[in-house]
Amino acid sequence: MTVSEISLVVIAICMVFISLSVVGIAMAMYRLLKKFEESVDTVNNQLRPAVIELKKTVLNLTQAFQMVNDTVSFIRKFRKKEKK
Repeated sequence: MTVSEISLVVIAICMVFISLSVVGIAMAMYRLLKKFEESVDTVNNQLRPAVIELKKTVLNLTQAFQMVNDTVSFIRKFRKKEKK
């Protein structure tokens, strides 16, 4: 074998190694992405009931503040009528 043939064989072996490394990295990234998606789904499923409860609480607080606001408005109107 000549030097150029040996060089071509070495280059071919290096290209195969690089290709296998790229495929291995791509597979590892794919697995990591899948695990990340599963983690996000798990967190989403765990948070959904808390978010629903929080929405209910906000709605109740909004109604309570509206009742307080209506009461304060009534008291102000009543006082204005009283002063006249």
